[in-house]
Amino acid sequence: MLRSLSVVACATGLFATADLSTDYRTDRILVVESTLEFQAEVTSFEVLFDGEPREGGGGGGQQSSTMTLSTVHADHAVEADGGKASKVHREFRSLSASNTRGEGESNDLSSPLEGVTLELVEEDGEVSVNVPGGEDLEDAQLQGHRLPLAMDALLPDGEVEDEDSWDLDGDAIAAAIGFQRQARLFPRPEREGRERGERGGGGGGGG
Repeated sequence: MLRSLSVVACATGLFATADLSTDYRTDRILVVESTLEFQAEVTSFEVLFDGEPREGGGGGGQQSSTMTLSTVHADHAVEADGGKASKVHREFRSLSASNTRGEGESNDLSSPLEGVTLELVEEDGEVSVNVPGGEDLEDAQLQGHRLPLAMDALLPDGEVEDEDSWDLDGDAIAAAIGFQRQARLFPRPEREGRERGERGGGGGGGG
């Protein structure tokens, strides 16, 4: 698993140093478009029962899946001071996701946040989320939002010079890629069969 990354800055132009930061101003809107593709492949597996292999509980053969996530959102800093935003209106203009398994079986996921604008307010390090349009959203869709853009996690603190480098830890990389954000944008629908099995208690097993 990737846990750190080194980044080198190459500054060009007349300036020997550069401030690689996002300048949040109230007179502009920042539009961010991203496409992420996650590929997974299982070559073999086994089932353990009380820590022991279960007879007939293994399998071979390759099983692959690809998850593609496409998002477009626009950030308008309603309140900002010194290039840092304290209140942002974030409009989710387009959100789409698809999960393709094996030979092409595809499952599309929708997002309750598509077309919705959230108001993010940061005060004393805490972020509160409001829904100006009054859309009915679950609490899960209102948690974990940050005012800075995701890619800000990759930027250094302070000015850098040409060929300067800095290290990124796993948290910064995960924030930039947006692993946790995807679960909020595209919640998986609950399966009725799973709920029945949990209530019935006949399936056994723990996890």
